[in-house]
Amino acid sequence: MSAPVNEQTRKILVVRLSSLGDLIHTLPAVQALGSRFPRLSIHWLTSPPYRSFLEAADNIDKVWTIDFKKRTSGIRGIFATIRMLRKEHFDSVLDFQGLIKSALPARLVCGRSTFGPGTAQAREKAASWFYTDRIQINQVRLHQIEYHLALAFGGDTGIRPDPAIRLKIEDEKTKRIDRELSRRLLVRPVLLNPGGGWSTKRWAIERFARLSRMIQTELQVPTLLTYGPGEEDLIGKIKELEPDFACFFPTDILELAYLCRQSRLMVAGDTGPMHLAVAMKTPVVAILGPALAWRTGPYGSRNLSVTHSTPCPHPYRRKCRDHFCMDIPVSEVFAKVKQILYG
Repeated sequence: MSAPVNEQTRKILVVRLSSLGDLIHTLPAVQALGSRFPRLSIHWLTSPPYRSFLEAADNIDKVWTIDFKKRTSGIRGIFATIRMLRKEHFDSVLDFQGLIKSALPARLVCGRSTFGPGTAQAREKAASWFYTDRIQINQVRLHQIEYHLALAFGGDTGIRPDPAIRLKIEDEKTKRIDRELSRRLLVRPVLLNPGGGWSTKRWAIERFARLSRMIQTELQVPTLLTYGPGEEDLIGKIKELEPDFACFFPTDILELAYLCRQSRLMVAGDTGPMHLAVAMKTPVVAILGPALAWRTGPYGSRNLSVTHSTPCPHPYRRKCRDHFCMDIPVSEVFAKVKQILYG
């Protein structure tokens, strides 16, 4: 089986459309390709919300977007983008996502050399039909960072991963975060991220509110709530429950990345912001219910995970009748916070 990139490869298109956490798990592999093959030109096809984030990443020469959410005008836009991509004459295309909606554009862009996960690894098995080269990965228990590295290097699972990603963040964004922290007299706060794309991954808002109070009153350490678009109501509830211990301000992805660098640690579920904190080398306490720590937990020994005493019987389900696996006491999370802060 050949690898997507070798010494003769001059230009490659990477396909990873979403979501933030998945992009962050893919970036170390893509940046490793750029470091291993310095003459390689790397283009990336993604969804519109992630363009500016990927444009700030090292080793990526150009970011393209494709929008599957638009219905009528979107179809014309999709094929217009594919036509422009075909004119780039890529040596190969590597689809990291393993979905039909990612595999089909990959094949249309470069029909002679399209790489992607094998049938066993593809998230939608039918996606593997579109690849000319299917990358088989025999090792089962791989963290997503390790898995994407193996895909990038043709199934090689022996490459040592580095979860950190290199971002060029504009001075305008860093200065804004510094101003917001200064206005609130916050010095290296603990970040609390109560949101999550799936409701099954969210820890109870009441517990985040109580945790914020405990960190501030018992440890004398400031806390700051972080949130994404559509999660304002979650922050509002914490503000109602603990008005004296709910400090927050909005950020975009790159501002959040810089904010992570200025913070002591982050407490979050299995979310994009949690993985972004890891990528910024910020310690993490992850509250994991339906997520498996070995697969999508915070990567690295400096980070800690808190799980229910009874493992979730149905990992990665978006809906659940019981949801017992996120019934994790505040005291257990608080203990992990203290462990990271004070050893």
